[in-house]
Amino acid sequence: MANPSLTKSGLVILGKHVSGSVTTSLSSILANSASSDKVFKINSIYAANVSTGTDAWISVSINDGSNDRYLAYRIYVPFASTQIILDKDSYLYLLEGHSVKVQSSVSPILEVTIGYEEIY
Repeated sequence: MANPSLTKSGLVILGKHVSGSVTTSLSSILANSASSDKVFKINSIYAANVSTGTDAWISVSINDGSNDRYLAYRIYVPFASTQIILDKDSYLYLLEGHSVKVQSSVSPILEVTIGYEEIY
């Protein structure tokens, strides 16, 4: 598994986002397959608590194909609010064979949105 060079000619950058409900199991929400020949530049991760009365926490990990490394662990998200987990000033690259996983203390009151660039 190799990661594509970000300096090659004909470089393509596509702006994308993915979103979904967070469950109580650590589950993948964004994956870069091992042979994609792409890198994902993650610019933002937002967690919204859509409940009108229940607080929750969220954990966000980067999985390298074998291990989960936490970017955020049990971050409190009050009801009817949004927590910024990552913004453009602290972006990261999701390499081939890696994924972003999320987990919540309560299901399904948290929704997560990831803004990223697909580069190839």
